[in-house]
Amino acid sequence: MPPRRRSTSTHSNSAGAPSPSPSSPATTHATPVAAAAAAAAAVAASARKANTPSAPPSPASVAASPATAPASPRAPGSTRSNPAAASPPPRNRRGSQRATAAAGGATNGSNGRPPVAAAPTESAAHRHPRGPGPLTPPLDIPFPTYPDGAHYNWSQTDDQVIVTTRVLPNVLRSDVTLAFDVANDTLSVKIGGERRCRLRGRLFERVRPPPQQDNADREAGREPPVVFSLEDLPQIVPEAANPYRVLLLRIPKQARGTPWPLLFRGGINSQLDMDPHSLYLFASSLHDTTVIMESRSGSGTLAGSRRSGSTAAPPPSQAVTMMEEAGRAGSVAAQMKLAAWYELGHLEPNTGIPVAKDAGVSLAWHTRAAVAGNSEACYIVMSAHAAGTHGCETSYRAAMEWAQKCIEAGHGGDVMAAEQRELFVAVAFRAGLMATEGGHGLGDPDPVAAARFWEMSARLGHAQSCWNLGIFYINGFGMPVDVRRGVELIRTGVAAVPDLGMPPQLEGLNDADLDALVDFADELEHDGEQ
Repeated sequence: MPPRRRSTSTHSNSAGAPSPSPSSPATTHATPVAAAAAAAAAVAASARKANTPSAPPSPASVAASPATAPASPRAPGSTRSNPAAASPPPRNRRGSQRATAAAGGATNGSNGRPPVAAAPTESAAHRHPRGPGPLTPPLDIPFPTYPDGAHYNWSQTDDQVIVTTRVLPNVLRSDVTLAFDVANDTLSVKIGGERRCRLRGRLFERVRPPPQQDNADREAGREPPVVFSLEDLPQIVPEAANPYRVLLLRIPKQARGTPWPLLFRGGINSQLDMDPHSLYLFASSLHDTTVIMESRSGSGTLAGSRRSGSTAAPPPSQAVTMMEEAGRAGSVAAQMKLAAWYELGHLEPNTGIPVAKDAGVSLAWHTRAAVAGNSEACYIVMSAHAAGTHGCETSYRAAMEWAQKCIEAGHGGDVMAAEQRELFVAVAFRAGLMATEGGHGLGDPDPVAAARFWEMSARLGHAQSCWNLGIFYINGFGMPVDVRRGVELIRTGVAAVPDLGMPPQLEGLNDADLDALVDFADELEHDGEQ
């Protein structure tokens, strides 16, 4: 008769500190994870009842790569280690690398639901003199942004500039206020109900007026050449309501064929009187130009500090000042850029980082971006709280709150799973591991919550989530026993990552043996013996 003993081992990745170089991510390996034996026995007994947790959101069924996970927690029982290939976690694309820390975590008990995000507390790091200042309340998202934090995207052809920005589906044409001054080339776009302009500044080049306008019309500003429309997007999530529309602007160039390096060359009433994202783009361009000029001359603040080996912060440049102003004004992209700068520091070779390394300030800017609803920033803040880095105390409770907020920011995970698959898998997988381990402010292990998170990442084809979830199904951890489903998930995980191997009680069984085991379990269930 096939073996029927229960396994208490699940797979996780080993923890690792962030690598300073995105081109050489640390390789991670899988280690077994299990709850305490007594707790696991109690959970297994209760899970046999018909209290299956409600189904998690259903992300698109596509493959995704795993990410690094917490350090190996206590693992009674089987401690066999199986290496599992893992992709590096997503990087903070506003800088040279993601400012990520090793993760950990937990859940809010044994009610089977991920905890609700709570307001982050302001630590000493958040009050750093060069930090972002006081934090705004969580979920204070002024308007939809793109996954990289951009408030708008722009492109150009020989004869026009095209700008797109996301809006909510209930926004109408009458909600959009577009003001264009032909004489001064100033443009502002505001959407009703929003505190700030989406676009505001002085266009980089002159705009071509429509052919039918005469001089009087142009001087009076009638029939502005900048036109906009509201467009429906292709479905982000199949068979689900699209959470966004797009506001599209077309700006005709007066000088055809002349490329615009930026959308705006400055502010309207002052150099800084731009919308936050345009200020970020201007600061980025200014910084890049400074780095190029200094690298060519071999002199200047950045080059000099690296040659001398100084650990002091270089004096803030105009680009840094503008970048910080953009971050404080609400540019998520600027907040992520500043966080990456402070994570690396100006002594990192060949990066052109204009500030000194300060992990506390880095976390403060990442927290500001996370509060604004950026999923990537939520993941980074979660990792810092789980590992107790960047001036944080180790708190799985805080880490799980940020994990849940990360998923909430992606419209329940559906949009995030479609647009940021690797990041979504990393968050769901780590959250499942945190729930499995428990502790650090969360109490007992919570296999019900772990199963909910792993269902999310397993549906995206994550091998280790499938393997761990299969163990839960076979043993009835957090759900009724379902040997057929458990074996199917374990097979899926092993097929994707063969090094995972079979759990101890299934070792040595070939496909025919596994099929026989499943059929035998089905017969027992049918006969009412389970």
